[in-house]
Amino acid sequence: MDQSQDRLIAPFPELTQEPETPNSHVPALLRRLLLFDTYILQTIRFTEFVPLVRILGVSHVTALLNSGSLQLELDPNQIVSSGQSGEPVRNKPSLPLGSFAFSLIVVQGGNYNTYLHRCIQDVRRNLYGYVSEVDLMKRERDLPSTAASL
Repeated sequence: MDQSQDRLIAPFPELTQEPETPNSHVPALLRRLLLFDTYILQTIRFTEFVPLVRILGVSHVTALLNSGSLQLELDPNQIVSSGQSGEPVRNKPSLPLGSFAFSLIVVQGGNYNTYLHRCIQDVRRNLYGYVSEVDLMKRERDLPSTAASL
């Protein structure tokens, strides 16, 4: 199989929502992990990481990251549709319905390390009480550099 078909690079937006039964995401996640050798999860602020840990457990998420089956891609820059936003965003009037304009939102100051640090702080804050501080620090040391030292 061609290498480009061995991996999936995609977001998993369902994980950012808090459903009544978080285990409902397990089949979809497992399907992606089974169908592709590598699933590169495009993440915004690691918001998917907390539900992943709550669904699978921190040791299983760490094992997936260490195996290379699951990788995280953190890109602070986002492309948004701004055509209907009007003056505050585009400094132009809104476009007619059915028209589109796209803008690139760049991380403030362009400092990726600061953005990464804030994202990790958010994950720690959201996992506080669910995962012990000692366990979280141990897992951070265990993770490969491709996981951005989560």
